[in-house]
Amino acid sequence: MTDIDYTQLNAFQSRFETLRRAIDDAIYMSEQGKIPPMSKLAFDVEKLCNDVSSSPPALQHAVQPMMGDVIALLDTLEFKLRDVKQALEDEG
Repeated sequence: MTDIDYTQLNAFQSRFETLRRAIDDAIYMSEQGKIPPMSKLAFDVEKLCNDVSSSPPALQHAVQPMMGDVIALLDTLEFKLRDVKQALEDEG
């Protein structure tokens, strides 16, 4: 990788870390029975995925583990939100 590739990789690492924290926060909120705000989170996920997909193949390969981590967290969030939805339906 060239220097600019490392700069891009570091930028992606920072964005993935920020996204992981946001998803963790959303998971925590859902565990408290609350529905987290999803529009910014959805926008950030979509933007990051689009940016990764338009990056050079070597960079895409380098961020695959980070992408996998985010996907796993999103799966967890999905299940937590289903639990919240079910609890709200049971109350209503």
